[in-house]
Amino acid sequence: KEMEIGAARRWATEHEPLSQVLEDPEVYALHLWMLGSTKPIGPLQRHYLEGLELKYRHAGGQALTSREKRELLLDQEAVRSLARMLHEDWGIDRAGGFPANNRVSSQL
Repeated sequence: KEMEIGAARRWATEHEPLSQVLEDPEVYALHLWMLGSTKPIGPLQRHYLEGLELKYRHAGGQALTSREKRELLLDQEAVRSLARMLHEDWGIDRAGGFPANNRVSSQL
């Protein structure tokens, strides 16, 4: 019985990691916290990541390879930028229904 209950939990269902980070406020906050401070990257790497963001914005997450998604997930600036873009497109204030007084919204 416990296995059935556990399998139905939100965290136990299959999700695409990038989408889950961008759409779930708790996962988003935890992900940013776990990343900690990101090391500064060079202009070529920043340009590359901005290209991946653009690809995501125009073609969706399914257009990215697993490696490209992982590279975006490892960059705090890219995660924040994609979250802002996604939630602006949805017309939601701040992010995914994150209340303005929520600790997550202050991280966007």
